[in-house]
Amino acid sequence: MNQHNPGDLYHPLTYAVSFEVNEKHCHTSWEFTIILRGSAKSFINEKAYFVQRGSFFLSKPGDWHYFRVTDKKNYEHRDLYLGDDEMKKVCGALSPDLYERLTVGSRECPVVQLGEELLTILDRKLRLLQLANPDDITENDRIVQKSLAAFMLGILFENEKNSKYPPWLTNVLTEMNSYRIICGPLENVVTLTDYSHEHLTREFKKYVGVSPIEYLIRQKMNYAALLLRQTDKSVLQISSQIGYDSLSYFISQFKKRFGASPGQYRKKGKN
Repeated sequence: MNQHNPGDLYHPLTYAVSFEVNEKHCHTSWEFTIILRGSAKSFINEKAYFVQRGSFFLSKPGDWHYFRVTDKKNYEHRDLYLGDDEMKKVCGALSPDLYERLTVGSRECPVVQLGEELLTILDRKLRLLQLANPDDITENDRIVQKSLAAFMLGILFENEKNSKYPPWLTNVLTEMNSYRIICGPLENVVTLTDYSHEHLTREFKKYVGVSPIEYLIRQKMNYAALLLRQTDKSVLQISSQIGYDSLSYFISQFKKRFGASPGQYRKKGKN
């Protein structure tokens, strides 16, 4: 497609942009944008946002957008595109009023700063998605596209929720979503702050609604579910990867979270 027409999509699913788009254009799709290299001023609906490596934001159909790059030789961002009908389906699967919350009211565009680990994972997933043949997008390609959109929406709303937390708790929650903690023993939770176990549990539950251990188990099970869907690893391998020595205990925790055994969950995902 012509590089000089910023309204065009360069790939129907995702594309890496390493040049400045200083011509104001109107979005026709939802765009999930992550900055991979350099920095820029991103103008959305006439408001300027400073973005840099790790910045992530969502813009919607009808938004007017252009951006000015700080160093044109050192810049790259990547977009994930989603049509409005597909976005409605993704939102509907997550919450009945989510689409309306995203489209009605404020024209602000919150910018979230991603950690290096999460940025690397998203970049890799999106690069793999771009390998899809743009002239023959399969149903599996669409499933990956929508799964990534749902995951990235979760990041936005997690950030919104975390803004209500004290800084120490935001740091703890960020660590508890890291690979190191999710795949380590449950006891690692108490090493994340200088608080006593009792004080940490009391304060954590006051803000989050569950204990730190309950929260970490939930994160472990969510990651296990992701591995079941996206890899061919055995249930035993996944159990060991996320820090469980007992396979039967892992299976019981997974079933408590999802209402199905890991094997049943994987089989259902393939149907």
